[in-house]
Amino acid sequence: MNPTNKKSLIIDLPLTFLSIIMLSYFAIPKITHSEISLKGFADFSPSLGLDPLAFMIFTGYMELTIAALFLVGLFLIQTKPLVLWIANGLLLGTMAAALYIEFFARTNTVNLLVMIAFAFSILAITQLVRHSAAVMNLISVRAKALSCAKSQ
Repeated sequence: MNPTNKKSLIIDLPLTFLSIIMLSYFAIPKITHSEISLKGFADFSPSLGLDPLAFMIFTGYMELTIAALFLVGLFLIQTKPLVLWIANGLLLGTMAAALYIEFFARTNTVNLLVMIAFAFSILAITQLVRHSAAVMNLISVRAKALSCAKSQ
């Protein structure tokens, strides 16, 4: 294993585990219909024109799906950068939606949730930038292999 891969692993593992834990921590109460989640979604969902229960369940499963992508990305070798890039893109989208809801839909902004969403947005952006070159290289290699296969 060359130093670049070792360095990448040292950075990726803790950040990926942190993302998995955070997403699971927030997803499970939504899926299990916890009282605090029900209250929160009942507060802001009507201003978005959404059914609170359906939106809460959708959000919970979306967060679990992103956590699963991060987990799968840890075990892949060839397509790891692409899977982590997609997971971080979805994480960024989820955090952007959370910030929008906090500032524009919720009656009283919860500062702790804003700080968490902002921190994970920065984390996702950082990881997207880190993995972009590897993703572009992977796509380029796959495109060349595909064009070679078609020419034969």
